[in-house]
Amino acid sequence: MEIIFSSLHHIDHGSSKTVNIPIVNKDDILARYIRRLLKEITTSPNKKSYKFTRDTTEVCVAINQMICGEYDESASTIASRLLSAEQAAQMKMNKLNIEIQKGSLFQTIFKDKNEKFIIISKADHNEFIDVADLILKSGLPWKKRVYKALMARISDDNVLSEVYIFDSNSTMTRYWWDDFFELEETRTDKHNTITSLDIIDMKVLNPIKKDFPADHTIIRNGILCYFRTKQEFELDGFIEYIVGDYTSVKENFPLQRITEKLRSLPSRYNFDNRFEISKQDIKKRAVNRIKLTPNIDLLINGDIDLANTIIAEQDNEGTKYIKIKSDSGYNSFKR
Repeated sequence: MEIIFSSLHHIDHGSSKTVNIPIVNKDDILARYIRRLLKEITTSPNKKSYKFTRDTTEVCVAINQMICGEYDESASTIASRLLSAEQAAQMKMNKLNIEIQKGSLFQTIFKDKNEKFIIISKADHNEFIDVADLILKSGLPWKKRVYKALMARISDDNVLSEVYIFDSNSTMTRYWWDDFFELEETRTDKHNTITSLDIIDMKVLNPIKKDFPADHTIIRNGILCYFRTKQEFELDGFIEYIVGDYTSVKENFPLQRITEKLRSLPSRYNFDNRFEISKQDIKKRAVNRIKLTPNIDLLINGDIDLANTIIAEQDNEGTKYIKIKSDSGYNSFKR
């Protein structure tokens, strides 16, 4: 790894200042920290693709200047921008009695395996350095995860590409990607919701429908329940919710293969690992049609309490039935 530039600024809300902290790279720990940071961001499902709204925004201009060698001034500009964005966001959050996590801003440009990157990350200040001797040490941060980060690749002609935002919060923090960086989503929530549901149906559910019909119904119902009840789709949480402790109805159900397939879908089929679920785009994809007889179809519209609503039974003569709990349906068929 070749470290081209790195800086550390303490974001001091008390004095409304940013303080540049000198970094002493002792025993190659800086490179080890950057590698760890790069791995955490690139492998994490808690990231989302973004793009700058304009090339002329304050941070975008500063990043481009930094890439071209204007390191210290650009890094200071970006740190000051974060301070202003956090102060403005804190004013809004005071009404909700919420306090923004305080921390320090680490910025670096480096080359790794013939690729050039920029990372701008925020983490707990006390995890960064030993303030007594200002030497980078075992917590940059080794104990706590980074709060938030931006990572982008830099092309050979110094153009930013593949901009990702990482956020350890349960939802993407708006002031970080919007007010601070002035980014916009590469893919909209509508696109992500529609695409993810369609692809999951096509690539995961449809292939198991014939051989594992009961498992198909249960898993599909769980997926719809997740999309209806959760504010945000987050890949790891979604997989845990759907198949984490799932016990199949039929033997030889390919649970491991289903899990691996679910994990691979976002990168293969152009939707994000994280996005806010667009509720209005779920309804028309919520209908599950099940053939009961040549003349009767059962339509399940959305997620339901399957275990207490629809029961499959078989009598002593081997005749199979389904029993549906329904007051209105009972009145229609009572005789």
